[in-house]
This record gives sequence, C-alpha cells and structure tokens, in this order.
Amino acid sequence: MILPLLQSAVSQERLHALASEMRLDETLLLELVKAAERHSGMLRRKGLFQAFDAIIDRAVK
Repeated sequence: MILPLLQSAVSQERLHALASEMRLDETLLLELVKAAERHSGMLRRKGLFQAFDAIIDRAVK
C-alpha cells in the first residue's frame, strides 16, 4: 500500500513540495493518491476517473 509510505517525514515533505509545484492543496493531492490506491486496477466504469474528476473539480473551484 502507498498510504503507509506517506506517513514518514520525508514523504510528507515531498507531498508538500509536489502540492506546491502543482498549485494544489495538499489535502486534495492526498485524496487523489487515496482514490488511485482505492481504485487501482479498476476501469472507468468502476469509478476511478469519476473519483478523480470530483476531486479535481473541487480543486479548481
């Protein structure tokens, strides 16, 4: 699983840097990672892209 790896201080710093580079709230970036992990291997009809779309829609509003 990816999420336990994000618990370390180094990972948290990298997450912060990526969010800053992408001009995205860290919470939303983490939600994208969680959605990808939760839906890994699923097709569009199974919900992955809808989950991403919903998170990204909130990010750009």
